[in-house]
Amino acid sequence: MPPSAPSGLTATLFLFTLLPALLLVTVGFLAFRTAKSMPQLRRPLQAATAAALLLAGLLVGLALVEGTFRILVPGGYFHFRPVEGSSAEAIVERLPDGQAWWEYRDARGFDSEGVRTGLPRSKDPALRVVILGDSVTYGVHLEVEQSFPSLLGRLLEQRCGAIDLVNLAVPGYSSLQERLSLERKGLAARPDIVLVGVFSNDMARYTVIGNTAFDIRLKERDDVPAFSLLPLPDAVNRFLVAQSAFYQFLTLKALAASDRESGEDVGQLEASVAELQRIQELTENAGAKLVVVLFPMLDRPWSDGEDESTAHYYSRLRTWASTRPVTLIDLRPLLADHPADTLRIDDCCHLNPLGHTVVADLLLEQLDAAGLLDRCRASATTGRKAP
Repeated sequence: MPPSAPSGLTATLFLFTLLPALLLVTVGFLAFRTAKSMPQLRRPLQAATAAALLLAGLLVGLALVEGTFRILVPGGYFHFRPVEGSSAEAIVERLPDGQAWWEYRDARGFDSEGVRTGLPRSKDPALRVVILGDSVTYGVHLEVEQSFPSLLGRLLEQRCGAIDLVNLAVPGYSSLQERLSLERKGLAARPDIVLVGVFSNDMARYTVIGNTAFDIRLKERDDVPAFSLLPLPDAVNRFLVAQSAFYQFLTLKALAASDRESGEDVGQLEASVAELQRIQELTENAGAKLVVVLFPMLDRPWSDGEDESTAHYYSRLRTWASTRPVTLIDLRPLLADHPADTLRIDDCCHLNPLGHTVVADLLLEQLDAAGLLDRCRASATTGRKAP
């Protein structure tokens, strides 16, 4: 189990800004008073007063910016102890390449095998479905019965009779972890359909600190994530990334700029596509059909167009899927009749109960249209499981 990390942001940073600012104001005031009684030192003391007040104003300004970011992004961008998924039952495994893969047992709807369905397992089903994904597919903030995998499972039961649905989605999973999940647990379910819920941050590969997924580019030093691109001493970087929401924002922007300059973002995109290709090959070798579901950002009206954070990734996936035996379900155009703000539970991409219900209905329609439920019709007609 990885060592614990600081539990979110604290007021420590404000002490390092407001107290020095108060001290500088005091120094400036004393210098100003002294300048009146010592005319021969008036100019240097006036300069010292101006410098002290300027620095104090800068520190107060930084404190105000920090306060604003903390209001807008409670807990900061890198959550050390999220409510979702933090559990003593979490099993964490380090992989040889330094990446992390983990599952949750007996927590938030996961059974003893690390499967989160909300549905009873069937030993002789008409249809077997394995679902992979991250927090969107998992259904953060909701009970397992409210998530679209469970709702889809109920709809498939009505259509097919007995089914076996294995939901392996876990918050924070990347394409790498989804592929490992399929290899280690999903294939054992002998699926007919493998459904992968995709969101743009699946490109990122993660490391785990205190049961939390961090971008692996935030290296661990002394059990604290640090980022050394900015020209600051390592200890300062570690302190600021742990304490400051504003500095975390700058870190993310610097990472993005660095990726664009170095081409690393393209490398991550291609690595993610390569993992989906491996999932497709594993699915095909198992005699199953792969379904890839693209989930949109929900932070803007549909009329504003696709978010730039997802557009380039999804464009690449559409091209990839067009040359593979893959059923691609792009939810964005399918949700056009439902305003985005009626479907979301937060300002990102996570669905509320209505959103999960709508997605489950749409997926059933799309699976049926793609002919992936034909075996259910055969089963219903013959009264036995389709071959």
